[in-house]
Amino acid sequence: MDNLKPERLGSLDVLKGFDLFCLVFFQPMLEAFTKASNFPFLSRLSTKFDHVLWEGFVFRDLMMPLFMFMAGVSMPFAFAKLLRTQTKLQVYKRIIKRVSLLFLFGMICQGNLLSFDPNQIYLYSNILQAIAVGYLISAILLNHFQVKEQFGNVSFIFLILWLIYREGKYLKV
Repeated sequence: MDNLKPERLGSLDVLKGFDLFCLVFFQPMLEAFTKASNFPFLSRLSTKFDHVLWEGFVFRDLMMPLFMFMAGVSMPFAFAKLLRTQTKLQVYKRIIKRVSLLFLFGMICQGNLLSFDPNQIYLYSNILQAIAVGYLISAILLNHFQVKEQFGNVSFIFLILWLIYREGKYLKV
């Protein structure tokens, strides 16, 4: 039994595939096909895949939260599997590596990485940085706190974020 590949949560893999398909393939292909054709139906449909700034809600606005949900669902399974064969220190090295890479890729996406000007580098100006910080906080909560404590900590974090966002001066919109 140990020689077999570990079981995967197939439904989560399918959902991840659908999410990435929508982000990477479907939306760009639909946009290109809409521009090349003159079908009114496609023009209306393609607007559901545009990202709008606080003017409503479209299908594409579900993709990032869906991806975050899937990451959150898979984390307890992944950590349980890793902790069977690795120490907590080894697991945290993997976590820090993943967080660092995601944050670095987020800075690269900003285009301000080489400016070395702190005024040009914004936290949470893109999804990759939000995923990195969310992953780190979730990993710490999952590995060190019971469920009741996790709810309390998350409530406290939401309160702090609400206060920060309410001020608005820490965000680039």
